[in-house]
Amino acid sequence: MAEFLKVLSAVLPVFLIALLGFQLRRMDWLTKAADDSLLKVSVNVLLPCLAFSNISNNPELLKPENVWLPPVIGFLSIGVGMAVGWLVRKFATGSTDAKGRTFAISIGVFNFGFVPIPLVASLFGESAVGVLFVFNVGTLLAMWSLGVMLLHGDLRTGLRKAINVPVVTVVAALVVNATGLHEYIPSLGQRHDQDAWPLRHPDVDPAHRRDGEGSLRRV
Repeated sequence: MAEFLKVLSAVLPVFLIALLGFQLRRMDWLTKAADDSLLKVSVNVLLPCLAFSNISNNPELLKPENVWLPPVIGFLSIGVGMAVGWLVRKFATGSTDAKGRTFAISIGVFNFGFVPIPLVASLFGESAVGVLFVFNVGTLLAMWSLGVMLLHGDLRTGLRKAINVPVVTVVAALVVNATGLHEYIPSLGQRHDQDAWPLRHPDVDPAHRRDGEGSLRRV
């Protein structure tokens, strides 16, 4: 029961935000004209920022198997799912028309972002979220290669679209993590924590702060 509540508390905010968005749209506070802009900002700005912050300075991604294996599994999971959907449609109806190919893609592509991110963070920790973003590189490549080829038969166009902001951000973050360049990137979170110390601990002399291990130190 405890694990169920933990999972529920992780994914419930995602669905509540989706429900809020639905209601705001019904009230016409979010208009149809805003949909495209919000999607572009979410996919090309907010999501890459989240990916970069979880990948850079991530010790789990210094392990080679956590860099090459997740994208391979991600690609294969989408590919196998599409193949299963295509075969089911073919044997059930004997048809592989446009509707059948769309069915195969719908079966193969699963939610690998907005729900898994808080779920992975809750169950496995923040470091695992960075591994999830690396996994998603494989899923995106499968969508833009196998998916586009199924729908249009044009692999070249799909591969061009596969080089997008989220994928480039993940690759750049992996380079930053591997080379140690993350040490030169200021951490706003840590700075904010230090500045908030006197407010949260008024009983402690402001000339003292906690170090990284939780003990007091003189500053």
